[in-house]
Amino acid sequence: MTINRTLHPRANVARLYLPRNEGGRGLKGAEQTIRTEEYGLSDYVRNEEKGYNKHLKQLVKNGSKQDYLREQKENTEKEWKDKPLHGQYTKITENTDKNKTYKWLRNGYMKKETEGLITAAQDQALPTRWKKVRIEKQPGTALCRMCNKRDETTFHILSECSKLAQNEYKKRHDKVAQLVHWNLCKKYELKYAKNWYDHVTESVTENEKAKILWDLTIQTDHVIQARRPDIVVKEKGLDHTWIIDIAVPGDSRIEEKEKEKIEKYQDLAREIQRLWQTSVNVIPVVVGALGAVGKLEENLEMLDVSKKEVDRVQFSALLGSARILRKVLDISG
Repeated sequence: MTINRTLHPRANVARLYLPRNEGGRGLKGAEQTIRTEEYGLSDYVRNEEKGYNKHLKQLVKNGSKQDYLREQKENTEKEWKDKPLHGQYTKITENTDKNKTYKWLRNGYMKKETEGLITAAQDQALPTRWKKVRIEKQPGTALCRMCNKRDETTFHILSECSKLAQNEYKKRHDKVAQLVHWNLCKKYELKYAKNWYDHVTESVTENEKAKILWDLTIQTDHVIQARRPDIVVKEKGLDHTWIIDIAVPGDSRIEEKEKEKIEKYQDLAREIQRLWQTSVNVIPVVVGALGAVGKLEENLEMLDVSKKEVDRVQFSALLGSARILRKVLDISG
């Protein structure tokens, strides 16, 4: 796996043997497979009504196959989480839904090289300056090579660097927003490309069903600081308006960012309601830079976006993060 770049040489090995929906790679170890069969045969002999001879009964293992598998899974998960470095991601995402956060792993859409890169980033196994200086005790500076202000950790590169925010974070953000816009155009039967990544977002897209505004400043009668959301959708038949804003923050800030987006556009929502004579909802579309998910699915469901497209939103954010990591750390593959 290391030779083929599907597993970083410094990444956590224990998580290879955990289920994919819990952050692992879904592999089966040879010893575990043998022991599982042994416990399975023991269960069969113990429960068989034919009555095997007493010598065979003496070979039966204590405990059931299910007990063994549960114990192995708990021990493997503990080994991963107890690592001071590798286990940090599990701690900062402990309040998120694991099944949704690791859905990208379960679906298996990603190239194995990219999958290995993202899991290594979660484990903080990538060769950042901080890791080289603080963990491997190499000479040099731990400061970020881009902004030269804070320690260059994986999390800093993906969501906290002021230099990368000017260009790379915006590219990742715009790709996620482009996917949302593409879905909305499909929903309201507006012009859209066959593939979401080829979709061209226009400032104003309109038909008899809806008007979609892309990255436009909303004109208001009162002074309002936040009046340029990513997307505004005015449904004509239902007299309803959606204010949609996208963010790809650090994975520890998902819940905080969702609340921040809602609060940020409350003044604009009240002003639109008054001026346009329409009901208004603010919908934050937030996914972590390394895949953590909060209320993403519930929020997109309010816009009638299918669960399949929810997965694509997460996938798009992760691809953007992989591109940033490869560029900054000069990683091939």
